Amino acid sequence: MTSNRADIQFTDVERNVLRMIVGNMSASEIAFALDVEQSAVIETSENIFCKLGASDAKSATEIAAKLNLVKLEP
Repeated sequence: MTSNRADIQFTDVERNVLRMIVGNMSASEIAFALDVEQSAVIETSENIFCKLGASDAKSATEIAAKLNLVKLEP
């Protein structure tokens, strides 16, 4: 797992998708919101997971929150 926030470089699209993942949106919901193909969202999500060292959306959310990349709403 990447342990330092400065080590991780996200594109603008990846940052948007990460926020939506953290907001518990599905790939199809994200695709609809961004007006892109679901396959593009899945590919972007996989890139995010790889950069964070995460295996899925839940672990990506936890890692991103731990690194203060996103804020979790109570």
